Amino acid sequence: MIGRLARASLPAFVGAAWFLGLASANPYVPASPDDVVERLQPSPLRARTGVTALRARLASVPGDLETATSLARIYLDAGRRQADERYLGRAKAVLLPWWDAPSPPVAVLALSARIREAQHDFDGALGDLGSVLAARPGDPNALLARANLLELTGRYDEAEASCAPVARDARDATRLVGTACLASINSLRGSAEGSYRLLQSAIGASAPPADQVFPQTVLGEIALRLGQNGTAEAHFRRARGADPANVYATGLLADLLLTEGRAGEVPALVALSPPADPLVMRLAIALRTEGDQGWRALAERLAERFEAARARGDRPHLQSEARFWLDLADNPAKALALAEENWRVQRTPVDARLLVRAAIAADVPAAATPVANWMRSTGLEDKPLAQLVDRARAS
Repeated sequence: MIGRLARASLPAFVGAAWFLGLASANPYVPASPDDVVERLQPSPLRARTGVTALRARLASVPGDLETATSLARIYLDAGRRQADERYLGRAKAVLLPWWDAPSPPVAVLALSARIREAQHDFDGALGDLGSVLAARPGDPNALLARANLLELTGRYDEAEASCAPVARDARDATRLVGTACLASINSLRGSAEGSYRLLQSAIGASAPPADQVFPQTVLGEIALRLGQNGTAEAHFRRARGADPANVYATGLLADLLLTEGRAGEVPALVALSPPADPLVMRLAIALRTEGDQGWRALAERLAERFEAARARGDRPHLQSEARFWLDLADNPAKALALAEENWRVQRTPVDARLLVRAAIAADVPAAATPVANWMRSTGLEDKPLAQLVDRARAS
C-alpha cells in the first residue's frame, strides 16, 4: 500500500506517504550559482488567491495557529495531488513555531503526522497520532491514518483494531471507508476472496462516486492479487472515473497495462493526470517498451529529481528510485540494494514484487527469500508475486 495514493478520497491524514522524497530541516546551499537545485514546475497553488492572503496574514502574525494550520493543510493537499515532496518542506516551515514544543496543539500534531509519514518516519507519525487520539478518542481520521501506517509496516492485528471502530461508524461514508480499510488488511493475510466480497457488498449500488475511490482501488488491488486482471482493471477505472486526478489509481492501472503488454495505452491514460513523478515513471517505461526514444528525456528528468532531492538533503522514495534503476537505468544491482533497503522500511505486495524482480534481474535469487518467508507467514494470496518467487527459486 505504498503511500496509498488512492486515499485521496479519505480524510487528509491518509495519503501523505506517497510523496516522493523526504523533507529536510537543514537547507541546502549550492556551492556555485550554476548548480541546478531543481527544475521548477508550475505551481498548482498559483491560481488560488486564498493562499496569498494566508501567507500575508501569517507574515504579519507569525504565531497565528489557525492561519498556519490552514496554510500547511493546503500545502500538504497540493503535494498529495502532485506527488511533490517539496510541499512537505513548505508545510513544515509554517508549523515550525510549534514543531518542537513539549505539547504541540492537536491540529499541529495531526499535520505533523502526515509530514512524518511522508518522510517515512513511521514511529514519529504513530507517536503524533497517539497524541491526537489521546485528545480526541475515536477520531476516525486519526484511526484510519494509524491503520494505514500499521498495515504498511505489516502490523496487521494492530491495524485491524484501528480500522474496526471506523467500520462501525453510523455515517455511511465513514463506515464504507472503514470497511475498505478492514478489507485491505485482511486481504493480505489469507482472506482475499472473503474481503473482496465483503467490501463489494458494502459499496452496494447507492454509494456516491466520490465515496468509492478508495474502496474501488482496494477491490482492484485484491482482484489483481487473485489474478483477475479484467476485474482489477474495471475497479481501477471506476476509481479514476470518480477522481481522474488520482495518481495512485492511475499508476496501478498503468502498471496493469504494462504487465499485459498494452504499453501503447499508457500515454493516453496519463495525459490528463497531474504531472506527478510516479506517472512520469510509468510513461517513460511505456515509451521505452514501444521503442519511442522520448523515454530518454523523461528518464533524465527523473534522474535530475532524484539528484536534486539528495542535494537538498532529502531522500527520494526508495521504491520509486529502485524501480528507476531497474526499469530505466538498467542497473539491477543498484535497484536490488535500494529495494532491499525499502523492504526494511515497508512491506506491501508492490514492494515485494519489486524486490523479487530486482533479485532476478541482478541474478541474486537468494535475495527473494525474505519475500517468500513473508508470504508464508502472512498467508498472502498474490498470484503475480508467487510466480515471481517461483522464477527466483528456479534460477
